[in-house]
Amino acid sequence: MVTAVLSALTAALAGSEPVGASTTLSPAVYPVVVVAAAGTTLLFVLSVAVYWRRRSTPFFLVALAIGLLVVRSVVGFGTVAGVVPMNAHHVIAHGIDFLIAALVLFAAYLNRSGRTNRVVGEE
Repeated sequence: MVTAVLSALTAALAGSEPVGASTTLSPAVYPVVVVAAAGTTLLFVLSVAVYWRRRSTPFFLVALAIGLLVVRSVVGFGTVAGVVPMNAHHVIAHGIDFLIAALVLFAAYLNRSGRTNRVVGEE
């Protein structure tokens, strides 16, 4: 099982496409990716401003998760531009999705009621 997952991951990162897979993208994808990147960048800037105001670990984790959305948009643009192979795009995007979910859940865990949050960088 582990060997099959590792070989699939290696093939995906190497950029080999499955037989019959289409790598042609519609021209309509370009504006969608640009709007998504602009929107996630704006949200990231706002999340950093909120973290800067609150300076707590949960807000830092949420800002980090939103920053990963920007990275995901960059990977999407790389795929549209032909720099990132489609299979690698899927592996990277799903990995980023997992990290985002983990960061948000950990932020929620740290923010449970009755618990004092430590400020990031403060001991």
